[in-house]
Amino acid sequence: MTIEQELGHPHGEGGLLVNLGNAYYFLKNYKQAIQFYQKGLNTLRRLSNHHEFEANALEGMGRAYEILEQYSKAIEHHQQALEIRQKIGDRRGEANSLGNLGLTYELLGQYSKAIEYHHKALVIEREIGDSIEEGASLINLGNAFRLSGQYMKAIESYEEGLIIVQKVQHREFEANALSGLGKAYHCIKQYNPALKCYEQTLKIRQEISHHGGEAATFKKLAEFYQDLGERDRALKYCEQALAISTKLGIPLAEECRKLKEELEKGGG
Repeated sequence: MTIEQELGHPHGEGGLLVNLGNAYYFLKNYKQAIQFYQKGLNTLRRLSNHHEFEANALEGMGRAYEILEQYSKAIEHHQQALEIRQKIGDRRGEANSLGNLGLTYELLGQYSKAIEYHHKALVIEREIGDSIEEGASLINLGNAFRLSGQYMKAIESYEEGLIIVQKVQHREFEANALSGLGKAYHCIKQYNPALKCYEQTLKIRQEISHHGGEAATFKKLAEFYQDLGERDRALKYCEQALAISTKLGIPLAEECRKLKEELEKGGG
């Protein structure tokens, strides 16, 4: 009896290899994850009835390549996953693949393409009644609009997404929407609503123990008060961001150190 038979895995060896890829992905060993995704993909492609798991492997590889900043490979794999989802009529998976493509193009700074793909995902999510993902796509659209300098469109998307995620009580997405709103208002120098959004974001992230998000929000508050010329208050928030991000060992820590040095030199 094989291992997959003993485990009763419905997708056999290919499915197990993809799951190993997922495990390495969550352990942040992205190169090893890609190797197992590829092995799983090769196995699944020899079969004729496991298209969904094949698409899962391709999406996993796409996400891993994104993190490794190999964006052309990420797009290639997300596009292949999209084609499979469309072929088998998996509407929810199709929306997910479109959203992944939108996020990758956003990382490339190709915001018009990012907006196009997020909007396509949004249309499907509305058609199938997936409220949580609809809210996520609106937030993603808001990010792409904001990064492209279309601040009023960004605010509109964030606010629409916020209403939805509050209704379904998805606290993490609620914090993401509020954070985006704060950044958009900050960009157009509407400081009162920006501060309100940042403070609400911080409260939620502390309540749900999202420590990485908490550190990022402290950093945004530091930058906010730096812009207002309130160096001491900015430094206080920066030190809080630095303490958390250093403890977590995340890249944000280096950004916080640079900001702290700038504030201590009197930058603002």
